[in-house]
Amino acid sequence: PEPRFEAPARPPDPPGALNLFAAGRTALQVAFGPSRDEGGAQVTHAKLAWDGVGPRAKIGGGSSSLYSRVEVQRITTYSRYRDLQGSFKLAFENHATGPLPHDAAADVVEEALEALAPVGDVTVTREEVGYGHAWYVTFEAAAGADDWLRDL
Repeated sequence: PEPRFEAPARPPDPPGALNLFAAGRTALQVAFGPSRDEGGAQVTHAKLAWDGVGPRAKIGGGSSSLYSRVEVQRITTYSRYRDLQGSFKLAFENHATGPLPHDAAADVVEEALEALAPVGDVTVTREEVGYGHAWYVTFEAAAGADDWLRDL
């Protein structure tokens, strides 16, 4: 006899494309494409989570931790397999770090950024993301600039 259902062999990849559209003053319409890898079973639904940013976020039920007077940037390295290697550089206002290992410790990234003249004091934390890492860089000395860090 055939089983009534089977669990996927692995979780599916996120949708290939995600588009948000304003559907009114208090509503969003979400459209997303298929996953590149469905994990061995058809994807029939997805979970979308969001939160507000800014002083009105808490009033609207958002997380108060999202409102901050400092700038926070996220840097991510990622691979679908355990084969990530190499290095990356970070740049700010025509100043660049030297090569940083793909799995650099938070204090290594922090020291490299603080060595760049215009950056000032930063705090860096790191977490594992799949088969890669995410570094969160908090600019303690100044705020308000968009896209402080850029890829080289």
